[in-house]
Amino acid sequence: MGQSPQKTLDKKHQKPEDSDQADTKASYPEKPPFTPQGVASFSQTKWSRLLLWQTGIASLVTLSVLLLLSQQWAPILNESIEKLPDEGGLNHGILTWPENQTGELAGNQFLEIVVNPNNQHHDKNADLQIEFKEDRWVLRSIFGFVELPYSQKKFFLDRTTQIPWWGSRRPFVFLGISCIVGLIYIIASLSLGLLGIWPLKTIVFFSNRKNNFSALWRMATAAWLPAGIFLGVGSLCYALGIMVLLKLLILTLFCLLIGIFYLFLAVFYLPHTPRSIENPFMK
Repeated sequence: MGQSPQKTLDKKHQKPEDSDQADTKASYPEKPPFTPQGVASFSQTKWSRLLLWQTGIASLVTLSVLLLLSQQWAPILNESIEKLPDEGGLNHGILTWPENQTGELAGNQFLEIVVNPNNQHHDKNADLQIEFKEDRWVLRSIFGFVELPYSQKKFFLDRTTQIPWWGSRRPFVFLGISCIVGLIYIIASLSLGLLGIWPLKTIVFFSNRKNNFSALWRMATAAWLPAGIFLGVGSLCYALGIMVLLKLLILTLFCLLIGIFYLFLAVFYLPHTPRSIENPFMK
């Protein structure tokens, strides 16, 4: 009879630990990042799982960029190079070009290339317009335009020089650009996850959740996986001509809201911190 109060006290002391272990086990299953609970599960797993998901989404983004370059940009670039003059190029930062071969070289809704050494007005008919003027070249898009000066080095812009050069390097240029964009996605999501740690720490502190830097970084990065999936599918639709550029930009803003939404809700699926009987404020 004398031992029953001690046993009852031991059981009371063990209950918080049992509940904490249950919380940890409940949040550990490797669920896909389609729900806030699935995003929170990345805090309990290794970095390899997160990087695997990131690589998959980055591959989708890489595929969409490669498809855009090979199917939409390549025909315009090929046609423009085939229309290069027999003699032309850059000499001390000045474009030399035959007068009877100026104007639009090639273009579609995605890309337009214009040679305009006389600085005549040309309307922008594509998502991206590249215009070669007498002493500079201009990039125009929905975001505005930027003017860049020519190099002072001598550069040949003729069919004899550029057709063999472009034909031998085109696949590697397209593949390299696509892989760089995919790598940028991975770095950007990791950076956004790193920035999201500090607001998460505030929520974690007041909600009595486990506060681990590496775990919070994984979860904050995983919060951008659903947004990355939407962005990858949207980019693929744009490359196929199903979606226009303006809708893709709107989708990008929507993806930012999705990432913030998952980032905020996933915190409440983190396991609770172990409660200590020595702290009277944690009951």
